[in-house]
Amino acid sequence: MLKYIRSIRGPRKFEELRCKLDQTIYLDVIIVVESWLKDGEQDFFQLKNYDLRTSNRLGKIGGGLIIYVRREWEVEQIKSLNKFDVNHQILSVKISKSPPFRSYPLTVVYV
Repeated sequence: MLKYIRSIRGPRKFEELRCKLDQTIYLDVIIVVESWLKDGEQDFFQLKNYDLRTSNRLGKIGGGLIIYVRREWEVEQIKSLNKFDVNHQILSVKISKSPPFRSYPLTVVYV
């Protein structure tokens, strides 16, 4: 089981996450709350075999959401359901896999 990591930007936090993934079972989706990412930093936090979607907090330190989705799944960000402001963040995606052509909505909320 992965433990809580506050601020994936913190010293060794991202490396700790990558090491835990190497030692754990197969995960289709990984959600990080309180990522503390800033705009433009997403490229530094890519995980092998995962697509990355983010929502970074605007105008305030902390917060931030990340959804990693295993590349066997198609992932589409649902922009009409997303919200980004100083106090609230909502990140919504639709993941699908074929066959059997099923899709699943996934929403992460940070208040």
